[in-house]
Amino acid sequence: MIKTLLNTAFFLFAFGLSAQTIDVNAPCLGTTFTFTLDPTESPDASGRNVYFYEPASIEIQFNTELDRWEIRARGGNFDVYYHNDYASAPNPPDNMTAAWEDNAICDGTGLPTVTGDGTQDNLGEDPCAELGGDSDGDGVCDANDRCPGEDDDLDQDNDNIPDACDDNPTVPDGVLVQAPCLDADQPLILLPARVDETGRNVYINETYQVEVRYDAELARWEVTAEEPGEDVYFYNEYPSFPDPPASSEYPWTETGTICTGSMVTVSGTGTQIDLGCTMTIAFDDIIVTPTSCPGGADGSISVTAMNVRGSIGYTLDGVTNTTGVFTGLATGEYAFTARDSAFPETGPYACQIQVPLFVQAGVDNELPTITCPESVTVATDPGTCAATYSYGAPQALDNCSVASTLLKTGMESGAAFPLGTTTVTYETTDGSGNVAECSFTVTVEDTESPTAVCEPALTVDLDDVGVGILSADSVDVGSMDACGSVLVSLDRDTFNCDDLGEVSVMLTVTDEAGLSATCSTLITVVDAQGYCASTPVRDLFGGARLSRLRLAPNPAQDRVSIDLSAVDAEPGRKMNLSVFNSLGQKMQTLTLEYPQEGWYSLDTNQLPSGVYHLLLESGRKPVASARLVVEKN
Repeated sequence: MIKTLLNTAFFLFAFGLSAQTIDVNAPCLGTTFTFTLDPTESPDASGRNVYFYEPASIEIQFNTELDRWEIRARGGNFDVYYHNDYASAPNPPDNMTAAWEDNAICDGTGLPTVTGDGTQDNLGEDPCAELGGDSDGDGVCDANDRCPGEDDDLDQDNDNIPDACDDNPTVPDGVLVQAPCLDADQPLILLPARVDETGRNVYINETYQVEVRYDAELARWEVTAEEPGEDVYFYNEYPSFPDPPASSEYPWTETGTICTGSMVTVSGTGTQIDLGCTMTIAFDDIIVTPTSCPGGADGSISVTAMNVRGSIGYTLDGVTNTTGVFTGLATGEYAFTARDSAFPETGPYACQIQVPLFVQAGVDNELPTITCPESVTVATDPGTCAATYSYGAPQALDNCSVASTLLKTGMESGAAFPLGTTTVTYETTDGSGNVAECSFTVTVEDTESPTAVCEPALTVDLDDVGVGILSADSVDVGSMDACGSVLVSLDRDTFNCDDLGEVSVMLTVTDEAGLSATCSTLITVVDAQGYCASTPVRDLFGGARLSRLRLAPNPAQDRVSIDLSAVDAEPGRKMNLSVFNSLGQKMQTLTLEYPQEGWYSLDTNQLPSGVYHLLLESGRKPVASARLVVEKN
């Protein structure tokens, strides 16, 4: 068989060709003809380029049989004007490299000049190097040779296929037409010539100029004159593919014009006895996708037909396309047809496959999604221990459908949420019963301070050792909080001789959230037993009004802390802290450096139970005092 020519574009690239031209000035032609590279014919079977002058239909081409370049009429090895035996490649030689000789038509008229960038001045490279070589040396590259490596001229059955490459060297590989109206003595041998637009073979007998070809418009094979529109001798409505039907199986009919009443026999290797419908659809070539959701309409069917002669048409319930892909399908059964366009669309000779296809309903195993509001912290409503809070509705989504979204735990939007943290959970269910849930929290915090209520005034009487105690409960007369119990405390609960008269105390009310409020009570401190007027105390402090040191605890047992932060003294000065008993006797003296950070801790383990007076001096000058009560268990 003749091998397919390699792609022209490849050779244009390989040989670096562009719009090359050759100028031929010859007396026989009468003027200068400019030939241009013919990309549709280049390279030819020998691997060389062909140049063409269209106005006169003259070409410059290499003749492989005579091994020479020729300037000739297009269409065959006749009307040769000039030739050149210099077998350069891929382009012809210019006349300076090798003289062009006149041929029969232009004999004696004078030699031509051949120039231009489409000529060359050397033999060039092997033109068949890129085309598989020339193994039989016949000038035709193996890639284009009908029978590479063999003699193409040995053809016993004259079917234009060399014997060495002919599977039936003694039987013509074509169509034999035995018809007395065409040749009374012997059958006509029609050889393969080309493939028509339907993909069927066309057979020709050049001598009789008779063809066997398929008439797509009339959907029939014909034995007809070679020129279109000429006489039709016989026809056959069996639309076999790719070759005409043998008359032994499907008789041919004369047209009733030229071959009226004539019998015809059509046979040979170029005929066939079957329709040639080879289309198949394998099980793996049918893909049916169910709908993604029950009751959905997004199913699909994809079918691929194989071994098709022509183009393929796919039809599904009356809808036709050429891809075989049908989408947007609901659940159900569909009538499917695949048809090969190389055969009649309907009737007994149609090449088609019909099958029922079913799109199943999808199974939804995908859980829905639900998004809850963000967790929040809110303050209690004024005067209550709860917060009225409204939140946005949870957003539920599903690949198919959402059936319901319900509150599972917690409180509805707009409800009064209690103090603390409440977890709210919503649950959503899709149409297939798949469930998902989400949660968020609403934390209610108490930000409202308690209410402090104090006695307006109270009296505290010092005892026989000069100490008076005041309880917070005696000052509190109804302090409260909306969210529960409260703790009450006084900024001071112990009084001594330094406090005689009116003293303001502060009650601090603290709720469970740590919020607090205060109120004040005016305390009148009296010394009914006259302790503060005793001599030791009067002499010790000289009646001076000193800053009072804060003590805690007081009364104390083993240790008491003294707050020195309020002492007004010169920084860096040494200070003495003296401890006196109730008789004015000094029990001990400690040296401190001012300022003393924070609280100073005084060990009272060596002091027996009783009342003691503390005196803080700076440079022998009293600056602060306090009364300490020590109570041993």
